[in-house]
Amino acid sequence: MYDFVDGYHMGGMHLFGWLLWIVVVVVLVWVLRAARPERGPDRESPHETLRHRLARGEITPEEYERTKLVLDRDSTR
Repeated sequence: MYDFVDGYHMGGMHLFGWLLWIVVVVVLVWVLRAARPERGPDRESPHETLRHRLARGEITPEEYERTKLVLDRDSTR
């Protein structure tokens, strides 16, 4: 009978070992990408963030207008 416990196959553990490392690498890449700050075109502009804060009630309309003026002034520089 074949025993397959020769240090290479270890009763089918060789394939399992490769699959385990593949899963570990995929999870590690996923975690690192999720932890990284967003960049690129999907990121909100400061004006969009300001509008969302107003919509959620985090700031008053007066604060919105005052901050919008500052953003508009800074964007023309």
